[in-house]
Amino acid sequence: MYIRGISQPIRLKNETIWNGIFLDITDRRKAEEELHKSEQRFRGIASNLPGIVYQFYARDNGECGMYFVDERSQEIYGITPDPLNTWLERFGSCIAQPDQKRWHESIDDVIRRTAPWEFEGKFITYTQEERYIRVISEPIRLIDETLWNGLILDITDYMVAEEALCASLFNEIRYHSFFENTCNGVLIYEPIDGGAEYILKDVNKATANLLRMDKEDLIGKKLFEEFPDLPNPEIRDLLTRVLTTEKPEFVAPLKYRRRDDFPWISHYVFKLPSGEIASFMVDVSDEVEKERENGSESCDLSFH
Repeated sequence: MYIRGISQPIRLKNETIWNGIFLDITDRRKAEEELHKSEQRFRGIASNLPGIVYQFYARDNGECGMYFVDERSQEIYGITPDPLNTWLERFGSCIAQPDQKRWHESIDDVIRRTAPWEFEGKFITYTQEERYIRVISEPIRLIDETLWNGLILDITDYMVAEEALCASLFNEIRYHSFFENTCNGVLIYEPIDGGAEYILKDVNKATANLLRMDKEDLIGKKLFEEFPDLPNPEIRDLLTRVLTTEKPEFVAPLKYRRRDDFPWISHYVFKLPSGEIASFMVDVSDEVEKERENGSESCDLSFH
């Protein structure tokens, strides 16, 4: 229990007395702790992304701009977040000339249609270094404006590597489907019993859809107890490695339940500053089925 004492002194002839009360502030302190933990999760997720998080707005009166830009904008793209009111113009000026028209048209188009914003093109830094970016976001309609919460991913390494990729299923999923479906699902685990088991601490709506359960029914469940069909000990060992080495790892496609209605899911797993583990989940069922139809045996699809 957390308490707070409040009192006021009253000076008498030979003494001073304090009249006061003690307040139970347990609920408030717990709410503050949960808020702090949520902020840690957000910063942990944002800092592990190969890009930056942003929030773009377009008001009904025609005004548009940025409400938020990740502080790593300077580190990754060489553009300081502040001042926010010029960030979009400064970032857009670095889009390669052949892609400039598409860049501006993409912004005008999503504002007009209140649609998801997707853009891929070449970015030229102030040091004349060529980078490749991909913009991904979803609109949220408010009373007099629309917000786009999204990511600007630096996909340079993947674009360069893609030119030399062999035609294996895993590489296709890792370098193509991952960026085509980035952040479809986000799952937060908390290790217990020294990493022998993991509690599902938080999931987003996409994850709940992928796992064919309501969000409320997932949170608080034990990972391997709820999903006994997960490859074990391979997945358990992978989570232990991420927990101890703090190095992110990709996971080959797997199913949480061995049922036809469950999708094939690929993962990108990393450790958060809070000590929890986060996983980005990507539905790659189409690629798996296509590879099967083509009769390819270039890559094992799951752990056995």
